[in-house]
Amino acid sequence: MRAQLLVVLCLLLGCASYQSQLSLPLRHMKNGEAAAAAELLKEKAFTDSKDQLPFLLDYSLAQQEAGNYQESNRGFQLAYDVAEWNDYHSISKIAGSLALNEGMMQYKGDEYEKLLIPVYAAKNFLFLKDYEAARVEVRRIHERINKIEMDGKKVFEQMPYAYYLSALIWEQNGDLDSAYIDYKNTYKYAPNFEEVKYDLLRMSKRLGRGADHAKYKKDFADIQEVEFSRKDGQVVVIYEQGRSPRKFPHPQWHRIPKLYPVDVTGVQARVTVLEKDLVKETSPVLDISTLAISSLEKQYAALIAKRVAGVATKAVLAKQIGKENEGLGQLAWVAMNIADQADLRQWLLLPSSIQVAKIYLPAGTYKLKIETLSNAQVPISPFKEVEVVVEPGKVSFIKHRSLK
Repeated sequence: MRAQLLVVLCLLLGCASYQSQLSLPLRHMKNGEAAAAAELLKEKAFTDSKDQLPFLLDYSLAQQEAGNYQESNRGFQLAYDVAEWNDYHSISKIAGSLALNEGMMQYKGDEYEKLLIPVYAAKNFLFLKDYEAARVEVRRIHERINKIEMDGKKVFEQMPYAYYLSALIWEQNGDLDSAYIDYKNTYKYAPNFEEVKYDLLRMSKRLGRGADHAKYKKDFADIQEVEFSRKDGQVVVIYEQGRSPRKFPHPQWHRIPKLYPVDVTGVQARVTVLEKDLVKETSPVLDISTLAISSLEKQYAALIAKRVAGVATKAVLAKQIGKENEGLGQLAWVAMNIADQADLRQWLLLPSSIQVAKIYLPAGTYKLKIETLSNAQVPISPFKEVEVVVEPGKVSFIKHRSLK
């Protein structure tokens, strides 16, 4: 029995954590080698296990960054299913999570992670120019938000990026009234997001909402209204900045996790239209770091209650073992407490923030120069040039990611 306890403990402590298994894929992502990162994650992403969901999420995001949008959505669809399946845990697994650690249970994802799945899937469809499929994901986003509200869950505030992405898709499909509603929702939850102010001025004028337009002109007196005709198009650059906060054991109690922001040099992106010498910088629409930290902090009461119950379970088990062998009971108590580590699984490759720059241009073909900027507004990495075709009345989407 003593030997069996020691073997179990060694296995529990010796298994590589999810974060450690992401070290090499993360290095590839930082070096701009997203396809190589995805390849390293693929086997575990499609293997049924308690850790499958975080592997799927990071695999799908890496494939999106690599430009493999169909494969990315294959992963996101499975991730959505895994996150939504009813989690019928066996009695032994529940007891094991109490006696040992939460990592023995299947990871189902945090609420903000679940909402981001259709957001990222919709983004894939935008780049595939499958706008009907993107609309399906938009509906899924709103259904998820409504379900969270109906369930009374207050683990995080609304996600303005979901509304903004929704508005862009509605506009792309010509449903201007729905787009206008979601632009207003975006502003409601992200009033400091600069781009949506231009959108509200433009859309209220185009839809003939005179009272709204007058109000926005007064409220946004510091910005210049965009001159935009139906023959013009839009270019939307979606910049994913940095890395989301990383989980470590809580310094006050190692049995629960705590999220810590990850410092990076790049904080913003600058977009230049070379043919017109037009420059635009990105504006944050979603602070994922703040969202994730707030979400976890609001779950602390439930997490602590479960781990306290775990301590009681360990005491009962150790006492039962000690009835037969006192020394073995003490060893079991020590072993179970050492094994009771914080669950550090998460969607690790998410950005720290999502930022957007929108540029209005006459129809035509243009070259864009995209640079990542430091706090001092100095470019920190080699810029990239992309060619974009602007169509009348349409939105063209460009992505940019910086993890350094």
